[in-house]
Amino acid sequence: GTVFSFTPLEQGSGTSTITVGLSGEQGEVANGQFLVQVNPKIDGINATELVNATYGTIASETIQVSRHALDGAEVSHFKISNLNGLSLFLPDGITRINDGDFLNFNQVQSGLKVQPHQGGDFAVILQAATAANDASLGGEVAISRIHVEKADLFVTAENQSITYGDPLPPLQLTYQGFVSGETVADITAPTASTSATVNSGAGDYVITVAGGAANNYELHLQNGKLTIAKAILNVTVSDDYLYQPTRIHPNLTVT
Repeated sequence: GTVFSFTPLEQGSGTSTITVGLSGEQGEVANGQFLVQVNPKIDGINATELVNATYGTIASETIQVSRHALDGAEVSHFKISNLNGLSLFLPDGITRINDGDFLNFNQVQSGLKVQPHQGGDFAVILQAATAANDASLGGEVAISRIHVEKADLFVTAENQSITYGDPLPPLQLTYQGFVSGETVADITAPTASTSATVNSGAGDYVITVAGGAANNYELHLQNGKLTIAKAILNVTVSDDYLYQPTRIHPNLTVT
């Protein structure tokens, strides 16, 4: 038998009819035909390999998506999946993308925006497709990794002032840096303390901020100051006699 081989043209696909003619020793001729079907291969897809983000805020870096022709039908869409711990938005930063959505390339020319909901490392999966449905999947898969840093949370002890002899005031902490509507109830709060007591003399005492923990925040602790001012002592002379050089005055009483 005779073996035939062929190589499809680059970027070529479709059906071809091949006619083969054979001649025998006696001059007889036999013709035959067969069909060759070359199926297109879905184009590949590229995506930003790493996006750095901070917890709770839309990252300045975006997921850039592009396509590259491998063979055949051009990729028109891609499917987004594995959005655990993340929100993904179209370039307008408003239109939210859901897990399992199909997007076309005209929608993402400026890059997809990422807003993480927790710290850590995540992977967004993008798969090439020739239409906006699962039946059109089968192209390459790209993975965009998202690294999420903790947000900075600044905790400061409020400065306090009292007068000697007054009771110690409540020690207050202020917070700056909460995101996504979170409050001190969403973390393990630090504590504030001071070495001053009700018997401490006038002077300045440190209000120390310590402890605390948060999964998604980097805590920055700032001590404060408690100032105890001197008390005012009023002195009153009780003797109301006028001074006379020749007069012997009684002892003066001071209150």
